[in-house]
Parts: sequence; C-alpha cells; structure tokens
Amino acid sequence: MGDSVKAVLQELAAEACRLEGAELWDLRLVGGRGRSVVRVTVEHPDGVAFDLLERVSRRLSGLLDERDPIAGSYTLECESPGLDRVLRNLDDCRRFLGSTVRLRLRPEVEGQRNFRGEIADVAADAMLLRPEDGENRWVQWADVLDLHLDPKMN
Repeated sequence: MGDSVKAVLQELAAEACRLEGAELWDLRLVGGRGRSVVRVTVEHPDGVAFDLLERVSRRLSGLLDERDPIAGSYTLECESPGLDRVLRNLDDCRRFLGSTVRLRLRPEVEGQRNFRGEIADVAADAMLLRPEDGENRWVQWADVLDLHLDPKMN
C-alpha cells in the first residue's frame, strides 16, 4: 500500500480516536492485495477498555466506508498498546520519563545488548538510562533495536 493510503488511514484513525476521547498510538498495515489488516493501537490516559476499542472500531469503520481508501477487502483490528508497550521514538521516551524499560541494542555497541533501567533523561538523539546495575549511560537512539516499558517495574 502506498504512502498516500497510509496517510489517509492515519488521518481517519486519529479522527476516530479523537472523537472517542482517545489517542491514536500506532497504525500498521499488514499484508496486501485483498488480505490487508489495518491494525490500530488506541491509547487513553485512564487505560483502554474493550468498550472504547469497540467504539473506535465502529467509528473508524464508518469513516473507512465513506472514504474507501483501501482497494479490496481488509480486516480492521483495534487494540491497546498493552502494559509492555513499544516505545517508538524519543518523544515516547519523554512521555515515559522515569519509567523502567527493557531495551536491546545493536550487537556492535559495547558488547552488551540487553538492558533494563529507568529513563532518566532524553536529549535530541539519545536517552539517559539508569540501569538496575551499573552506571548511568547515554544510549543513542540509532543504536536501539527494541524498547519496551517493563510492566513489572511500573
């Protein structure tokens, strides 16, 4: 699917979430050619209950029917980001400053790949990690392969 289709989907999903008092956390397109899945991740400050997902899904379904941006059939899925949500960028890190995270770095970074610690600070292209064991360290965003909140610690 092209960037223009994804842009329309982003716009419609953000609107459906906004109208239900929620926030669009993420949107993914999986598959293609009649087997597409539109996966919408919904965020809400008070948590994401099933009825909220159902309302967003119904509202988005109506918007998709009106605009019809996807050729062929597709499946719409609405979900919560979960307690161990993926942090996608440094803005997400700023939002969860002080939270404990699990991260995996590129293999060529100082030998160690897996860390757990608290996000202590965020700069333009890096975050300061306060590991459970060891000294604080700046981690370049370009070196992060995977970053999740640690639900056991938050």
